[in-house]
Amino acid sequence: MGANETNRHVGAPFPLQRSRGPMTCRRCICFGSLLFAFALTVTPVRAQAVGISEILYNGLSESDATELEWIEVYNEGNDPVSLQGWSLVDPTPSESESASHTISSEVSIAPGNYAVLCGTSTTHVVCDYTYNGIDLGDAADDIVLRDGQGNLQDQISYGGTDWPSVASGESATFTGQSIGDNATDAKWAAQSTQLGYVQPSNNAGTPRLRGPQQELPVKAVLTSVAGWRQLAPPMTGLTVGDVADDTHIQGVEGAYPNAYTTIYLSYDAPGTETSGEHWVEASSVDDALAHGHGYMMYVYAQDLGSVLSFEGPGPTSDVTATNLPTSRKWHYMGNPFPNAIDVDGLNLVAQGFQSNVLVWDPGVGSYKLVLPIAGDEVDGSDDIAAHQGFFAEFDTENWSGEDFTSLTYDMGYQVPTRPTFHKSQPATTQPSPSGPVSIRLRVTAMNGFETVAYDEAAAVMLHPDAGYGWDAWDATKLVPLAWPTVALSFPSTGDHAHRRAVSSIPTDLDGEYVQPIFVDESGTDATSYRISWDGADALPPWWSIELETPNGTIDLRENQSVTLDASIASKSKSLTLPPAASRKPNPLPDNPFMSRKSGTSPLTLRIDPGVPVAARIWNDGNRIHAEWHQPADTEHPIYVEWKRDGAFVAAEGTVTESGNGMNRFESNALENGSYQVRLVRRVGQKTEHLVVEKTAVIQDEDAMTVRVGPTPVVDRSAVRIRTADDVNVRAELFDVLGRRVATLHNGALTARREVRLPLQADQLSAGMYVLRVQAGKQTYTDKIVVAR
Repeated sequence: MGANETNRHVGAPFPLQRSRGPMTCRRCICFGSLLFAFALTVTPVRAQAVGISEILYNGLSESDATELEWIEVYNEGNDPVSLQGWSLVDPTPSESESASHTISSEVSIAPGNYAVLCGTSTTHVVCDYTYNGIDLGDAADDIVLRDGQGNLQDQISYGGTDWPSVASGESATFTGQSIGDNATDAKWAAQSTQLGYVQPSNNAGTPRLRGPQQELPVKAVLTSVAGWRQLAPPMTGLTVGDVADDTHIQGVEGAYPNAYTTIYLSYDAPGTETSGEHWVEASSVDDALAHGHGYMMYVYAQDLGSVLSFEGPGPTSDVTATNLPTSRKWHYMGNPFPNAIDVDGLNLVAQGFQSNVLVWDPGVGSYKLVLPIAGDEVDGSDDIAAHQGFFAEFDTENWSGEDFTSLTYDMGYQVPTRPTFHKSQPATTQPSPSGPVSIRLRVTAMNGFETVAYDEAAAVMLHPDAGYGWDAWDATKLVPLAWPTVALSFPSTGDHAHRRAVSSIPTDLDGEYVQPIFVDESGTDATSYRISWDGADALPPWWSIELETPNGTIDLRENQSVTLDASIASKSKSLTLPPAASRKPNPLPDNPFMSRKSGTSPLTLRIDPGVPVAARIWNDGNRIHAEWHQPADTEHPIYVEWKRDGAFVAAEGTVTESGNGMNRFESNALENGSYQVRLVRRVGQKTEHLVVEKTAVIQDEDAMTVRVGPTPVVDRSAVRIRTADDVNVRAELFDVLGRRVATLHNGALTARREVRLPLQADQLSAGMYVLRVQAGKQTYTDKIVVAR
């Protein structure tokens, strides 16, 4: 099955091929039609092992009968199942005859995954299909699922005596361990948690996700190519044996005669008891898989088609991995949830890590960057897949805190996307560099027409908080796990001694940015290299972005790639090759990152913001100021605009020219409040290009501002505090009886710098709360409503 063919499957964490078929043995090895089992339990299951796992049948704020309704379907089998041609039937509708709908388009569910069938298409719920003609009863009804031949596959009758009490706006979720038991009313429960994207009218439920009350099997399909897999346990209490019993090669020496050790539990830095080996081998099937950390497994060709299956409850709260040495640069971590997680849910920068993580892609033999992207990206481009291990880089250069740190995974950031290892990341689509923009670069090593190695773990990131030196938005280039390899990297700056995978710069460039690029290869025998890119269109159109090559200068907007001969690459001795017989990952701690080298780089990236070469906005007292450089002969002028509410309008104030093309703006005296200010360059009558934008807060010198949003609070919100002076601030939340239920902050804040404090409400009961913020002699109170 090809890559394009597999990407159509809903929820595939890896490309799909036919697996071994369903098994229920604890210790078994399957070759073709032969099954060898140490202990075998045969459990009857339905033919397709597909059934209904969650329903929202009485949503809040319904404007019509089917709006906000959805039905979640789960695949418990070890093969993908297509629902095309299947039918949903409501045998007892309000009408005299039964209602039926046939699924007319492709809906394929990967093993252990979910599909959501919606009564009305909505951008807030990831719907795999929208049906019509069926209206679920708000209190009681029947739902029948039939396959393409009309055979009964599932039937749910809700609202009976043993059915749980499900309030309006809550979903009903199946809590059993096998979908074949979902006809038992006692195994259903009301789901009051909202997980994933915010649903219309804040309805609860976990569509297309394994919810915190569910215990259906969690599966990962291992197919495609032989090689290393970075994996992670999706729940606590798992051991090496839980992984080994689902593979042909057991992964632990002695578990199967003459088998290599193919499972590695952790990655240690030099100086530990494993110094010289660094990858800690699994020694027993009883070795624990650390939750929140990753493990490595080598997949052989004869292993492909394996389905890793885990049973038991998943995490019901945030997960924290502790005792991480701050002296260690690379930490091997893993998604601890049975669902994908948005990388923002790791809060990496606040915990001392770089803002991005590296994931090994066995399909192309290189790492891929998972970069934080503003907003909800439903394509999974900024998400870490379920079962996924990854490398997180600690910012040892700038750390001055304790000897150990931790990494917390926010449960609320689980998302219903299905990121895979085998697709290119999409181009960034931000309209201007006022927010993060990534220019992604790739190199493909070619021998004739054959691809022999590939690397896309290289990006230039423009970020509002980045500087020109090493900071939290940069990332070091990690040595690949296997060979042959090709690597695209940037030279380091300052005292940083290693090549970079991400080079970050500020969005408000003060002039041309010049970035040398290196190409290193090991064992490829490449005859040419293709350099490709995306993201250039996210820059303002008057900016120029070019790549200087030995063949000439390439405009990155007008071209998508360039092919160069083999002379551009340098032979890298830093990419250690693993012994062919040992099947061990590269010993990264000896040289975990590509070292900085001298020499001339064959490629140079140039980003020029053009006019203005300098632009900034600031406020002083009760006035807003701006300045920008604009030569007198510039064809397209720049205007100052602002807004408090509604649309942007021309700013009121005075503009002066001080010579040499420098313009300065000073506003009239302003009332207290928050002003969104921008400099706009106009081309023609209607086209506007943003130069720079900033929020300016006008307030009395002794004032403290506190903002809370969103409100009412359903799952999580934030409290934003800004003080006029450096002062100790205590922010607390109290219930209506005056009992403190949360301390959001207790410590110093820097003057005139807004701080965002997360407000987690998922553990709070619905009702009224009081926020109290005390800064010196100033006290602020506000009411906060938690809604369910």
